[in-house]
Amino acid sequence: MVITELLVVNFRKYENLHLTGLPEKGLIAVNGSNESGKSSLGDAICFALFGRTSQLAGKRISKLVHWGEEEARIILSLQHRGKNYRLTRVANTDGEQTASLWSVEDNETLADTTDDVDEVLKKLLGFGYPAFIKTFYWNQQGNEDSRADTESLQAMAGVKAYIGLEESFKTEQQTFNIELEKIEKDHKASVEVRDATGVDQNWLPELVEVRESLEHREKDRRGVTQSINQVKETYTEKHGDFHQLTRKNDRLGWLSTLGLVLLVVALLAWALLTFAPDLLASVWPEAVKSSDSVGRGLLWFGVAVAIVTSILMFYGWNLERKIRLLYEQAGVMSDDLQQGVDKLNVDMESYLGEKTHGYLSQSGLLYEGADDKKWQSDPVQLGDLSGRIRTYEADPLETIAAADGVSMALDRQNSTLYRCARAVDRDVEIERVRVDEYILLNNEVQRYESMRDERLRGIKVREKGRELINKASLHAIRHFNRIVHGRCQTLLSDFTQSNYTDLEIDNNFTLKVLSEEKGDYLEFEEISAGTQRQIALAMRVSLANTLAESTDAQGQFIFLDEPFAFFDPERTTATINRLYESTAGNLSQIWVTVQGIPEGLDAAFMVDC
Repeated sequence: MVITELLVVNFRKYENLHLTGLPEKGLIAVNGSNESGKSSLGDAICFALFGRTSQLAGKRISKLVHWGEEEARIILSLQHRGKNYRLTRVANTDGEQTASLWSVEDNETLADTTDDVDEVLKKLLGFGYPAFIKTFYWNQQGNEDSRADTESLQAMAGVKAYIGLEESFKTEQQTFNIELEKIEKDHKASVEVRDATGVDQNWLPELVEVRESLEHREKDRRGVTQSINQVKETYTEKHGDFHQLTRKNDRLGWLSTLGLVLLVVALLAWALLTFAPDLLASVWPEAVKSSDSVGRGLLWFGVAVAIVTSILMFYGWNLERKIRLLYEQAGVMSDDLQQGVDKLNVDMESYLGEKTHGYLSQSGLLYEGADDKKWQSDPVQLGDLSGRIRTYEADPLETIAAADGVSMALDRQNSTLYRCARAVDRDVEIERVRVDEYILLNNEVQRYESMRDERLRGIKVREKGRELINKASLHAIRHFNRIVHGRCQTLLSDFTQSNYTDLEIDNNFTLKVLSEEKGDYLEFEEISAGTQRQIALAMRVSLANTLAESTDAQGQFIFLDEPFAFFDPERTTATINRLYESTAGNLSQIWVTVQGIPEGLDAAFMVDC
């Protein structure tokens, strides 16, 4: 694609510029001072082709309209593969644009909307805006320092995106390392503050266990004491009830026995009278004479005796049931009293347990008062009292006295347990406050540990990412180096007056050039700005040649905005000569903007701005 005619109306600095008769081959020089509109000419070509410039896109294209006008119009006539086309694009102050593409030979409109024009042009040319701006358009604003030259070469090599990611990961790694160093210091300080509290995390549960043990034993003894007090209150009553019931039961037993004897005698007399009256004739002749009436009387007497005896026996059974219940209650009272005695006779250490007793002893909570010293007095013995209580043989006064003694002794021990439990309560609360403080400090430690782990993971992930990026970029690096070795060495040598003959990118993305003078590779950043510009320009021309060849354009233009900036006369002359030679190949039309005509520049067409 070469430009044959260009009409610029109300675009940036230009109210009306019409370039006709543009040569298909050769150098087109655009000459002018700073701010004269040289770069605007390149922007006009870029806008006509793609509806944007390297700096402005979207609604911002309204800034392209000449001051005081309503719209800007670009008409670009171009030739591609032997056919002529006319491209028209208009932008207004609202940031809106229209476009149309006309085929001159076919005399028809190929597209008349911006989207259709963009689509048809991309199919026609074989590339879009991204490829154009990186290949056929050398922008002064994007290439005015050595860093831009480096980035341009990296973009040509296809590793710029890799480098951006790698540098981003590297920067993040450095940031993480700086943050990690501070986090480590803060973590160490927080650990020291936490450990300075001297809190043993296992101690609070042990204290709680001691307190619960004391409360359990205190509750147990309090229950036993209540049971013994119940013995004092009920034994006398139960004792009286028992003896009263046993006396009644004895009388009922005698009466029941008498009733049974009378019943047997009555039944025996009736049987003899009925079945063997001869045996009674000598003993009880009157009864034999009136056997019928006597027999009936004996039967009714037997029935009456049986009924009375049955009632007496039922009442006796009920009394025995009550007596058995009293025996059971006596057994419970005896057991309660014996249990109290057994608890009194257990030494404190055995009763409290080794851990609880040990803590109380070490804390000085034992043996502070008289009650503590009486804990292990002489053993209490009930003797046969327990057995006599079971049978209600024990005197109530004796039982009450024994129960009083046991109850008072248990109360003394309970007082000791209660005092110790309350003291341990205070210890638990003090330790809980210390543990709460420790937890807060430990949370701070864990927060720093979490931050540290997060940074370490971040460093590891980015290290792995950099490793993967380096591996992924190897193909692009090798491909670039292969192209340079195969196709660009001559061009590079010509542009640099044979001072530099080769260019490559190593695995660390470092650009290196082969210096013939030094016989070794130098890093791109080490050479002069002018030489860097020459090399970047040579690679851009080479890349443009390659793309033009691959698209079979049969001639291609390239726009170079201020390519000779920072060049000395010798470099300028060498570059001009090489550009002349390039116009004989695929890059047949080369647009060059300059500030003053360099010596040796014989342009095929001159534009003065």
